[in-house]
Amino acid sequence: MPPEPATVPAPDSAAPAQPAPEQPEVIDVEVLEPLEEAQARRAAERAARPPPIIQVTDVIHALPHKAAPLPPPRWIVGQTLIAVSAGAVAAVSAGMGHVLFGPAGACVAALFWAVVVWRKTARFQAEEQGVRALLGAHLVLPLLALAVWQMQEAAGWWPPAKPLDMFADPPLDTLARAAPGLRLDWRWMALAGVPLGAAVYWLIRLRRPAMLAVVITLLWLVTFQAVAGVLQAMGLAFHGMTVFMLLLGGMTLLGGFYIDLKARPAGLADFARWPYLCGAALLGAGWWSLTVVPGPLLLVRYASWLFFLVAALAVSRPSLVALALAVAGLELAFGVGALAGSTLVTAGLWLGWMALVAGLLVWMFPRAHGWSRRWQFWMPRAWREALSKPPG
Repeated sequence: MPPEPATVPAPDSAAPAQPAPEQPEVIDVEVLEPLEEAQARRAAERAARPPPIIQVTDVIHALPHKAAPLPPPRWIVGQTLIAVSAGAVAAVSAGMGHVLFGPAGACVAALFWAVVVWRKTARFQAEEQGVRALLGAHLVLPLLALAVWQMQEAAGWWPPAKPLDMFADPPLDTLARAAPGLRLDWRWMALAGVPLGAAVYWLIRLRRPAMLAVVITLLWLVTFQAVAGVLQAMGLAFHGMTVFMLLLGGMTLLGGFYIDLKARPAGLADFARWPYLCGAALLGAGWWSLTVVPGPLLLVRYASWLFFLVAALAVSRPSLVALALAVAGLELAFGVGALAGSTLVTAGLWLGWMALVAGLLVWMFPRAHGWSRRWQFWMPRAWREALSKPPG
């Protein structure tokens, strides 16, 4: 008999499949890193995070690069007129508050408009409208000063007969005398100190060179009030203030030079312009105060003036050269006018000299950077390399 064919089991009759093995349950386990590694990681994160406030060593790195092209001049003029009109409206409101409710009403009105302008400026800054934000930051400062002044007047700090006299009696509070014979006029220090705090805040927020000029000016006002009280107590009011102006002007110029050395190689915005100009103006005022000095000091005085001219040419700043020449021309005009005994001669010489200085300034601007290498012979090599680029 033939063998029976092998039977292939049907699929339905196949053996049941083995159940799939159960997947192990996944349990989230938080692996704690060692304490030393965690501390090192947090330190690295803090180092990479930008500081909340501009530090002295980080100020150059926080400066912005070259700004975008400015809007058309007509638009800038229009926005400036709008800001001036807003300031006029705020001043009228404060005046009406003073008439109706006295100094307290004027203080409330000034604070109200200061808050409105402050919030609007913050909105402009968030929307990256730089020119409008800069105008708003400048507008809020006099409003704060007006509010402080009216608050002081409401407190009775200003004599009613002469409210704006800088040489009035000291404030009525007992803190006016910090020591026997020492008078510190806290009224004027507060009038400049409150806007100074606001100006520093907006300088950090906006990073605009124009705000740096406002900060420098207000800082000078606060410093002058404090130093004047100390020097008056020592009996060195005039000569002491002259020396202090020279020292403060020189320190401001050194600060501008430091910013210039760090900002130019990185192609940053020209934040050094305003410290240069403000320091040169204060140095010129102190230099002018030393018109009557003993003979040996005249050589030191004019030698320092010549060194200032050389340094201004070396750093490619023709505006400083023009300012130094203007101060020298003022002294020359007054000297010749005193010999001639005519005020008309003094005015004519001064105007003619200023016309020559203005023409020289226009002629020097496009050529200043090319000349700077010739006047850097006294600088170290690192300074010459840092100043090889033109100002931002």
